Amino acid sequence: MLGRCQLDQPVAAIGLPAALHEVSGLARVGRRLLAHQDEAATVFELDPLSGEVVHQWDLSGRPKGDFEGIAVTGDGIALMTSAGELFLVGDFGPELSQIDGNGQGSLPVELSFERVETGLDRHCELEGLAYDAEARVLLIPCKVPRDIRYEGSLIVLRWSLEQAAPADPGQIVTPAASVTRALGFPRVRPTAVEWDSVTGRLLVLSAQPQAVLEVTPDGRLVAALRLDPRRHPQPEGLTLVGDRLVIADEGNAAMPGSMTSYACAP
Repeated sequence: MLGRCQLDQPVAAIGLPAALHEVSGLARVGRRLLAHQDEAATVFELDPLSGEVVHQWDLSGRPKGDFEGIAVTGDGIALMTSAGELFLVGDFGPELSQIDGNGQGSLPVELSFERVETGLDRHCELEGLAYDAEARVLLIPCKVPRDIRYEGSLIVLRWSLEQAAPADPGQIVTPAASVTRALGFPRVRPTAVEWDSVTGRLLVLSAQPQAVLEVTPDGRLVAALRLDPRRHPQPEGLTLVGDRLVIADEGNAAMPGSMTSYACAP
């Protein structure tokens, strides 16, 4: 997958609105691009070309937390906090895009949800979320392992939505030695993950060092590419939109949040 993507030459790089200065996750649903920031459970629909907010929805009651991932789960969506809390919206259908009488913009809609405590934070500090549609499990990268034996390894936890419990197997592990050889860096700090429906492999975004890694479902590291840190000072979100790989970076005092697209050959 990574061998088909030109990560040294973006096809587009755009600034995001102020509401997404601290963008923390990306996901694709149909032709939509969904995003969230890291302090509130607000879902933004973005124009993938301009980065403009087309619609936005709040979870009912506007819960607060350290939100670190978003994924599309069939007809629903899931948001996750770094403490392993899942906020599951069961139906994210067309009725949520309620266009007003003039056909301009959308009416505000609050999304009802189910809250699930996974307990996975006892293993790791968590960041990132994706959905494996074949296995029907959520994929959750371990940003910082609690067990020192896993320091330097790339770990992605698996959570079954149907069982509301860890999947079997419960994790995908890429050994530290493989990661170090590929990146020339003693550890990796994942911030996002995406499941590729064509290859069945995982693309994992790292903020330290700035890189994208491609991993098989059994943990074998297939490829790893470093990102330009000047272009990606704080990469937080990653998704696939058609023939493009899209990476979102959190903003800082000098620049807004941003979204960068790279072309990937068929």
